[in-house]
Amino acid sequence: MRRNICIAACAALCLILLLPACKQQVDKSGETVDLYFAVSEPGAGGTAVGFETHVFTADESEKPVDALLSLLLAGPAEELGLVSPFPAGVTVRDWQLEEGQLTVDLSGQYGGLSGVDLTIANSCIALTLCQLDEITSVGVTVEGDALAFRQMQQLSPSDLVLDWAEEEAVSVMVTLWFSRQDGDGLGVETRQVLVEEDGTLAQATMEALFSGPVGEDLAPIPTGVQLLSVTPAEGGYILNLSAELLTAVPYGDKQFEAMIYCMVNTLCSLDTEKIRQVLFLVDGEPVESAGGMLLHEPITPDFTLEK
Repeated sequence: MRRNICIAACAALCLILLLPACKQQVDKSGETVDLYFAVSEPGAGGTAVGFETHVFTADESEKPVDALLSLLLAGPAEELGLVSPFPAGVTVRDWQLEEGQLTVDLSGQYGGLSGVDLTIANSCIALTLCQLDEITSVGVTVEGDALAFRQMQQLSPSDLVLDWAEEEAVSVMVTLWFSRQDGDGLGVETRQVLVEEDGTLAQATMEALFSGPVGEDLAPIPTGVQLLSVTPAEGGYILNLSAELLTAVPYGDKQFEAMIYCMVNTLCSLDTEKIRQVLFLVDGEPVESAGGMLLHEPITPDFTLEK
């Protein structure tokens, strides 16, 4: 594969559990392989992943999966404007290959990735490893477990959109937070959202949230509350909602707080390292308080509310 790709992993809920398998040894000495990494400054075309070419040595050819994983986690070697998408200190704990499906188990640092960063990292692993003849798809676990509420299925190169110019939209897996119908905490759903060429991931994600949950045990955003806009700001987002926000639920009711955190947690799940807070506006204007909550300052997420 000799192309850059954009950030679009078509991942679905539920990681396929694989049975243990022997690690195959294949002589690939002298063959070339592309190592995929994040682009440090994506261009106007929207590409976020690029590659550098590596030639297998005799030692690496004995266990190509181990070699490629080691090279990926070591980061790019050439000055091609590429950076590692993987957290510092992450290591490979184990991997299993069964009928072409490779499952890679990584150390706990990988579990800190979310949103676009997770999509890029997963894409780099899948694109690199699927060049081996014996591998058709790749899945990832962390410390032996699926990625909490960000599970992914086995990914193959065909699951990745190649270029903004070739597709009108790209697909990204996001995490949506909803109140539980019984009022006991929040629940989460993973959803595949389409980001139009002239749209943003935050807008597409919030539209998905406002469209309501799939699960019957989860509750939608109260009727009447409308999403007017979502705008990036330093360290987070400004979320502009309709005036119905102020009367959606009884004053002081815990449902109001749950509704607010559904929106804050959803936005901050996109990238927990860079998106740390959400400021609320009502019809474009600041509001002092509503539903017993102070809203005049940005609100930080509370991921412990998941039950």
